[in-house]
Amino acid sequence: MRVWRFSMRISLGMTIIAMGLLGLGLALATGEIYRQETLENHRTSLVGMLKLKTHDLLKDLEARSRDLGLTAQGSTEFQRAFDQRDERTLAGLMENQFHQYFVTASVVNLQELHAFDLDFNPIAIADDGSPIFAKTNFVCSDLAAQARQRQGPARLRVLSELCVVE
Repeated sequence: MRVWRFSMRISLGMTIIAMGLLGLGLALATGEIYRQETLENHRTSLVGMLKLKTHDLLKDLEARSRDLGLTAQGSTEFQRAFDQRDERTLAGLMENQFHQYFVTASVVNLQELHAFDLDFNPIAIADDGSPIFAKTNFVCSDLAAQARQRQGPARLRVLSELCVVE
């Protein structure tokens, strides 16, 4: 009887220890799973916030770029030079845009300005003097192709796109 009680106690003790080890193992495994899920949710949230911020920054840049272009072409001198296809005068007037606030404050990192005729053929080019873009090839040729295809009032709307350079 004593042996039987002793073996029951040992069996009960071993069961309690085994259950404790099993519980500890499950707690560690569950903790690791929750940690991984938390990190994945955090990463997903950060990606979402970065997408929103990037979208906002690009929209702001698009608006500032549009304003820069509209300011450049808004003067009567620009319109006269454009109508006469005076490349030198147009380039000079566009170069003035490199001294505007948003450019000098580095809000817009302006590299080049292009003036196109109504068929979207280049008339004049102005740059900041740095050799970043080749003068013989328009960087956003896909954008110009899209602009050429538009008809009617759609041709008057601002068209913007991210262009891959090098």
